[in-house]
Amino acid sequence: MESAKNSQLVRLFLDSKIRVQGSVNEPLFCAADVAQHIGDTHVRRIVKDYGKKHRQMAAAADSTGRTQPTIFLTEKGLYRYLLQSRRKEAEAFQDLAYDLLAAERRRIVDVALLEAKIAKDSAAQAQDAAARAKVEAAQAQDLARQALAATRSARSAAAAAQTAEKRAHLEAKKAQAEALAGRREAKELQTELHKAQEPRLPPDNSEEETFFDYCMARLQWAHPDLEPEALLTYSETALPERTRAAIEMLRSEGRDFDAYDRFEKVALPACRARGEAAKERRQLAKDEKYWKEQAQIQAQALQRERAERAARAAAARAAAAKPAPHRPAA
Repeated sequence: MESAKNSQLVRLFLDSKIRVQGSVNEPLFCAADVAQHIGDTHVRRIVKDYGKKHRQMAAAADSTGRTQPTIFLTEKGLYRYLLQSRRKEAEAFQDLAYDLLAAERRRIVDVALLEAKIAKDSAAQAQDAAARAKVEAAQAQDLARQALAATRSARSAAAAAQTAEKRAHLEAKKAQAEALAGRREAKELQTELHKAQEPRLPPDNSEEETFFDYCMARLQWAHPDLEPEALLTYSETALPERTRAAIEMLRSEGRDFDAYDRFEKVALPACRARGEAAKERRQLAKDEKYWKEQAQIQAQALQRERAERAARAAAARAAAAKPAPHRPAA
């Protein structure tokens, strides 16, 4: 194995294809020849940033025999270039350099001290890992506390929202009860006002016309939504029965008067007469509307007939004015 490593150095230093200048202690290697030895085509780009410690210019003959300035690598530059290369041909030299460095390390570095350093570094890494674990545990605890606080806040907010909802529900019920009480009070007040406006029964010795006006006023009081003509029509059926019921109630209370007779003789016939007059007016209005519609229909029919006659006359005049077609002589 050692001879194989030495052969790498021998080929590199004594290869006839690599031009070498300088001295034995400070040899210079032609950069182009070294690049050709490992199959590299980018040697100029790689070594352009090398300093004098790694690169020098020297005169050398090219393939045509002309002498011109050429890039040469010092021994350190040669080693740097080969260690930088990614070519497979340079891997053998790189392995050689790594093996030589490892052997030198084993020669000069004490094994026990190295083991102690490795153990110390491992312990330091373990301490760092423990410290990181401790920090992560503390962060996890902080997150847990924050989550617990957020949960408590959410519960408090939910409880507050539930309390507000209950309060709003109670307020709504209270407002509804107040509104219902207000409607009841308004209805009671309206009922009292309506009772206060109830027409009073005229005395027993009142005229028939007064009694009739009382009947109509009471009917309008009981049915405020009825129109006057509807009141007259309604009085023919509902009014007599209601009046008779009122008279019977008064008689049961001990009041003796001839109101029923006067109602039968005067008020009821007057109600019927007015109802008949209202019916007659409604029939006349209905007939008038019907005859107006008939007159409108007849006028429209007459207008259409006149338009058709005018159209036929115009067509006849146009046909008469049109010249007869020319016929050739036989």
